[in-house]
Amino acid sequence: MKTIKEHLQDLPEPARSAALVNLWWEDQDNRYELQHRALLEAFNWSRSPEGWHYWNKVFLTVKHKEDGVTTKKDSGTTPAGPR
Repeated sequence: MKTIKEHLQDLPEPARSAALVNLWWEDQDNRYELQHRALLEAFNWSRSPEGWHYWNKVFLTVKHKEDGVTTKKDSGTTPAGPR
């Protein structure tokens, strides 16, 4: 398990720098197994300069990576949906 700060440091730029600036420092040492959970708990997305929509996009990218989901951009195909 990693601390919230360690998980945020693993984000790609520019999300990494923005997340570290927004981080609630009193919570930086809380530990989470998954990066997407740490991102959810790191700060209030809506009150950040980037806004909720920006962080939701980052979150979904991280979550899909953790889940092993590929996107059209990754592989030229989209994940299979319900049939």
